[in-house]
Amino acid sequence: MKPPNVPTMEEWLSFARQRLSKEHAVERLKKQELKAKNKTPHTMSRLGYAGLTKEMKEKSNVPDSITRVDVWIKAYKRKDKSYINEAAKEAAEQMEEYTNTTQSTGIHYDAISHVLGPKHRGRVRALGFGITKTKINVRNDVSRKYDRTIGALEQQLQQQHQIQQKMQQQIEALMSQIANNQSCPNAPPQVPPAEDVVYKKCELLHYNGSGVIVAKGEVDSTDLDDLIDDVPLGFECWKVYITGVIEPNVLMCRILQSYNTLEHVTGPIAWPSRFIKISPNVG
Repeated sequence: MKPPNVPTMEEWLSFARQRLSKEHAVERLKKQELKAKNKTPHTMSRLGYAGLTKEMKEKSNVPDSITRVDVWIKAYKRKDKSYINEAAKEAAEQMEEYTNTTQSTGIHYDAISHVLGPKHRGRVRALGFGITKTKINVRNDVSRKYDRTIGALEQQLQQQHQIQQKMQQQIEALMSQIANNQSCPNAPPQVPPAEDVVYKKCELLHYNGSGVIVAKGEVDSTDLDDLIDDVPLGFECWKVYITGVIEPNVLMCRILQSYNTLEHVTGPIAWPSRFIKISPNVG
């Protein structure tokens, strides 16, 4: 009798002939023998390893911590967390012991490979249908490159953060020095820009008004429109090439992108003109 869910009698008879054929009987017997060899049936139903892995990661607070060993053990437990049989329990206990006593990772050396051995035809257990060692190796290579890139970016970000903190400290120190300089009675008078000081040797005095010589150099320009790091000199500064540094830890009057202290100066700098001492005898 044809079931009501089969559209036509012709389809039903075709199905019945296929099920009663010798070929189907042989295939059925083969599958029954394979099932009989399975001493540890899983409890995943149609979910499969891939689905179970997804489900476990969605429920976990640390999804990346879920390993294929965790998935395998979960696959052979009932809802009450008991193992499906003694064989599964024994295998799981061996995996847990191996995981706790060794640091081996990867599909070739983890607890599943140690306890159960390699799977047939190059397949890999507990990772879903169609996963092979080759695919795993490719995925691991991509993952390692990604991790290295992320690590490098995080390191660069941390370095940038440290540089910003240092610059902020330097700016605060500079602002404090400028405030002290404004009320310093020992500060020399402002020297007006003059053409005859260009290309003359000079001494750079500390802008805190102490009179300490911090560097020696040569005046390159007094033109207020000349640029240092795209910033005009203005009325307060001259452009100077440093020929010798005496106090390397003194902060620049202007914090530049390339250097912050006199120690690292490699090009022209802006220095307050009233703290530049011109002398033809300066060597």
